[in-house]
Amino acid sequence: MSKGWYPVIDYDKCIGCMACNDMCRHGVYKPDMESDKPKVVYGNGCVHGCHGCERNCPVGAIHYFGDDGTLDIEYDFETYKPELKCSGKPKVAFICVHNSC
Repeated sequence: MSKGWYPVIDYDKCIGCMACNDMCRHGVYKPDMESDKPKVVYGNGCVHGCHGCERNCPVGAIHYFGDDGTLDIEYDFETYKPELKCSGKPKVAFICVHNSC
């Protein structure tokens, strides 16, 4: 199933401040070396409801193509986190390498 929305940058408004790249923890933006402006490299990583890059853009250069207009959805990790499916208890190993030599 493919989502019908993704972030879009209006390069006529963009000033190249990279606020979108600095705040995005989903890996959606990367700097474009030729134009010194951000570019969308992983639109599928954008989480609906986050809208952080749009809110933090000082010139309003980011909008979402196909967005349903619900800008004020609060991003809640508990709602969007993946469901882990494993049988039994998880095992955790604590390994100290402080005295490894």
